[in-house]
Amino acid sequence: MKKLLFIALTLMTFASCSKSDSGGSNSTPAPTVSFTYTRSSTSAPSNVSFTSTTTNATTYSWNFGDGTTSNVANPTHTYTSNGDFSVTLTVTGAGGSANATNIVNLTAPAIVYTKVSVTQLTIIDFPETKSDGSNWDGSLQGTFPDVYFQITKSGTTTSLYNLPVANRIENLRKVDLPKSWSKTDGTPFFILNDLTQAIDVDLYNYNSTSTDDYMGSTSFNFTNYTTGSNKYPTTVTTTKNLSPNRNVTIKLDLIWIP
Repeated sequence: MKKLLFIALTLMTFASCSKSDSGGSNSTPAPTVSFTYTRSSTSAPSNVSFTSTTTNATTYSWNFGDGTTSNVANPTHTYTSNGDFSVTLTVTGAGGSANATNIVNLTAPAIVYTKVSVTQLTIIDFPETKSDGSNWDGSLQGTFPDVYFQITKSGTTTSLYNLPVANRIENLRKVDLPKSWSKTDGTPFFILNDLTQAIDVDLYNYNSTSTDDYMGSTSFNFTNYTTGSNKYPTTVTTTKNLSPNRNVTIKLDLIWIP
């Protein structure tokens, strides 16, 4: 009887040890997840290749952040628009699941403008009288100037635009300012193909019986508007001081062209 009891206890101990050993050797590690990517271009459209560096995974689920998905381990996806895309890879394995997220950034390339068109000219200020203090016109003509302008390339006599005399403003007073001109057909006054070429805007007082009076001018150097935080503005303004309290101030409306 004692011998049988000893044998039974021995078998129970052996079975207990076997279960313990079996449970330890069959534990399954959880998956780890990470991935890298390369872009064919930094702006859309761009083919982005994803490489999973995951371990202990058997299934892969990609969310590309633009409404599309994939179950391929190492997919390639084409982004057709620019933006910041949150890409998530979720993996599963015998030991559980895990996920990782990276941001794919695609930005539009900076536009380089090589031309500029002038679509409108506005007089902000002009000398109310001549340099000697006399009126621009005689009393019979209304005393105030009959204003028109010409635009030329600085340092040359090359004309870019001459306002037709028929479009001059007669008896223009300071209280009438600002005064703007643009072409009635919507086309620009001119397109400047060389941004390094400065321009001059000259104001004149029209005289029917004598030489027109030169009222003053301002200059615009467009290279000054192609850098910095406010580059390529839609309007630019310059002032030239002719003498104390005698200024010419002109504003131009611009359209920049690549």
